[in-house]
Formats: sequence, structure tokens, C-alpha cells
Amino acid sequence: MEVMATIEILDLKDIAAARNIARSFAKDFGFSTVDQTRIITVISELARNLYFYAYHG
Repeated sequence: MEVMATIEILDLKDIAAARNIARSFAKDFGFSTVDQTRIITVISELARNLYFYAYHG
């Protein structure tokens, strides 16, 4: 599998950056608006959980 993007979640602005990357990819891959929203929501929640609950590793 090819890595298309990586981002370190070190502070709150990184959550927004992850969301923006997800939005761009979802749109570029031709997902519907509803599916784009779902993808962005999943990435945003994952990034948020990483920031608040994954202290290291």
C-alpha cells in the first residue's frame, strides 16, 4: 500500500490539518458529499482521540 500522506498529531492545529487532508483526498477520489463528510468525521475523531488519549507510542 502506498503512503499518500502522514501527519503528526502534536497539537490541536494538527487535527484541523488532518481533517483538511482527508477532505482533499475524499474529494479527489470522487466520493459523494455525504461520504466525504463521513470520511472527514472519522479522520477528525481519530486525530482528536490520538491527541487526547495517546500519550506516546
